Amino acid sequence: MQVAISSFMHKYLRVFILIGFYFYLHGYVVSQTVYTTMSGQRVSKGVDGQWVKLEDEIKTFEDSLGMLQTSLNPLEKPEQQKFQYEDYQLLNIKKVKSIAKEQELVFFGDFMNARHDLEETEIKISAAKSIKDESQLKKLETLQKEQKRFIKEKEDIYVKHAMLAVECNNLESHSPNKLDKEIEKIGGILGVSGLIFNNNENNVNAEIVGTVNSLQKDECSVNKIINGKNKEYVAELSDWFSFTPEKLKNYFKDKSLLEAEASFRKVDGKLFLDLELLVASKDASKNYGYVLQGAIFNIKFINDKSITLYAQRSDEPVVESYTGSVRYKVLFPVSKDESKILASVPIDYVGLMWSSGFEKYIIYNVDLAIQQLHCLDKY
Repeated sequence: MQVAISSFMHKYLRVFILIGFYFYLHGYVVSQTVYTTMSGQRVSKGVDGQWVKLEDEIKTFEDSLGMLQTSLNPLEKPEQQKFQYEDYQLLNIKKVKSIAKEQELVFFGDFMNARHDLEETEIKISAAKSIKDESQLKKLETLQKEQKRFIKEKEDIYVKHAMLAVECNNLESHSPNKLDKEIEKIGGILGVSGLIFNNNENNVNAEIVGTVNSLQKDECSVNKIINGKNKEYVAELSDWFSFTPEKLKNYFKDKSLLEAEASFRKVDGKLFLDLELLVASKDASKNYGYVLQGAIFNIKFINDKSITLYAQRSDEPVVESYTGSVRYKVLFPVSKDESKILASVPIDYVGLMWSSGFEKYIIYNVDLAIQQLHCLDKY
């Protein structure tokens, strides 16, 4: 009897050790493990499951607003570039690199998460074998086959985007007269909008060439509103950016947690930005809180310049009865100096101050402001 009990305890002790080792590995060690992507980005997975980028090729830190700032060592001799590029080409390189690296990290995270799911299943298979649970073992082995197939799909997608990021790292190896073609090719694959190409070598204002001047009249959609003596010209509300935290991407799949639309309006010569945010969660007010009057909206451009707008009005959030999502509407005044840069330079990312904290969003419709302000400039 004693032998039987000892055998039973030994069998289950192995199971507890296996499971305990798994949670130790994924709860503590992973948070300390640094991974390097194919393009050289260094990332680590924290205890909360979030993948965190540790550093760029040039070391960076975040300021009080969470915006990245470059930290250069004054004792190091600056590296001499092989070629001298035009300003618009440098902007294109930065934009394409940023998007490529961002996408590589997203698909690297998906691939690694799939691998960790498989590891968890393999631990459970070992446990099921130890206690000879044939029914559970059969289910787990079926799941294991499906996970291996899923991992291969995720790996293929990751490798494809990683190779694009590697190509972007080598953009500076192309001569200036071949760079535009390479940028156009990679930008097309990545789906990058707002790239600038200068077909006139004597045009010094390269930031605007190919962006504003390429717009056709029928691309402008402006509504005229007359309210007594006041005249308003409002650009059509358009998609601007979206955002889903990494840990929720498997849940949301084809949609986003947060979607943002924007519209510029001119009221008696004064310019305003209407920002509408739709959060696909009934608990939005609990998780995000509110956008308060005076809230900071920081806009970072691809040429490293930035402006900060302040909320003049923020409407009470409204729950949509047919979706359960929560809609926020915020109004920001825009000065003449701020409108000049908005009308000429594509936007890289923005940061919004919620009552719960500050959050950054990558802009995908990078030339929305340029297009809308060009349209409003006619009135």
